[in-house]
Amino acid sequence: MYAKIQEISTLSGTPMTYVLIHIWPTKKASATELPSGDNAFVMDLFKTSERVVKDAQGRHKTHEGQFIHPDRAKGSELWEMETYNIDVAAEVMANIEEYLERRKELEGNKDSFPSFHARPALVRTQDNPRGILSMSDVMGLVGKGVSVK
Repeated sequence: MYAKIQEISTLSGTPMTYVLIHIWPTKKASATELPSGDNAFVMDLFKTSERVVKDAQGRHKTHEGQFIHPDRAKGSELWEMETYNIDVAAEVMANIEEYLERRKELEGNKDSFPSFHARPALVRTQDNPRGILSMSDVMGLVGKGVSVK
């Protein structure tokens, strides 16, 4: 199964990222045939997140600078947090690959996905409340293909 990303935009009135893919049985078919299916994803993507600061032994760092194993924490500790970057392009691709694998597994099954699953009535915009559409690696995914065996 082969899919190609057709569009990345924002779902109107929300911070959600909209990703449209077209699907073919094979990569070769994508060169000469119309798509045999599609899907639209609405993804809740963020550029960064936070996590507890840890040392090499996996102990959590408190605001006081002490490292405590999480199993020995009393529950009243305030942990020091750090912000880290998320590989948004990799997250988009992983979501698509996971979907294609599930779709492939259910192919021919009565519970399989409908061939054409996208909802054209969803209003999309180029609004960019979280900055996702400004990320060149994310927007560079448009036209990129994904294969699953």
